[in-house]
Amino acid sequence: MTRSGSTGFVLISAVAAALLTSGCHTIVRPVAQGPLPLGAAVAPFVQTMETNGEAMDFVIHQHEWIGTTAQLTPAGQTHLMQIARRLADVPYPVIIEPVTFRPFDDKQHEEKHFTDMNRERREALELDLARRQNLDADRRAEIDAARRQEVVQFLASTRTSGSSSLHLTFAV
Repeated sequence: MTRSGSTGFVLISAVAAALLTSGCHTIVRPVAQGPLPLGAAVAPFVQTMETNGEAMDFVIHQHEWIGTTAQLTPAGQTHLMQIARRLADVPYPVIIEPVTFRPFDDKQHEEKHFTDMNRERREALELDLARRQNLDADRRAEIDAARRQEVVQFLASTRTSGSSSLHLTFAV
C-alpha cells in the first residue's frame, strides 16, 4: 500500500515538474510598436461623418414643400431630381421630414391633418420617384419616425399646457 501511494506521489511530482519547466509560467509581453500613422485614429470618425453627411442629402425638409400641400417648391423639385439620379447607387432611404407646424388652430383635427399630410407627401414623393425610373421608391421613401413621435408628444403637451412653440432637434 505504501508502494502505490509513493508511486502516485512520484507521478504527481513528475507532472508538476514538467509543467513548471515547460514554459507555461512565462508571461507573454506585447511587441512594442511605434505610434500609429498620422490620421489613423481619426479616420474611422471622419468616415462616419462623411457617411452621415451623404445620407442627409436624401432628406426632404419642410421648407422644400409649398405650405401645407404635397407639392414641392422649385428648389424641392431640383433636390428630388438630384436624389432620383443618385438613388440607385446608394443604400440610404429617402427621409421626409414630417409636418411639425400648425396649419390651423383646430386642435381637434390637427393630429389627423398631420398624419394625412405626411402620408400624402410620401405618396407624392413615391410617384415622382417612380416616374424617374426608381422602381423601389415605395420601399425607400419614409417619414422620419423619430420626428413623427416628437410631433405627437408636442401635440399632446400643447393640449394640456396651451403652448404653441415647437423646438425640435434633428440628428442622424
